[in-house]
Amino acid sequence: MDTMNLLGLTCAVLAALALGVLLAYNCCQALFAVLRIHSDSLEPVSKANTVEAQIQAS
Repeated sequence: MDTMNLLGLTCAVLAALALGVLLAYNCCQALFAVLRIHSDSLEPVSKANTVEAQIQAS
């Protein structure tokens, strides 16, 4: 009976760990999507700075 309890506890711990990893992965994906939206909104500003730097270098 102790072996079955140990096996059940081990499976529960591994399932909780897997759930936590998947949750963290999805949170990171969501935050990177928000950062991508933010960087896309700043894209015209960065292009203007790049053109300006190329004109000054010429």
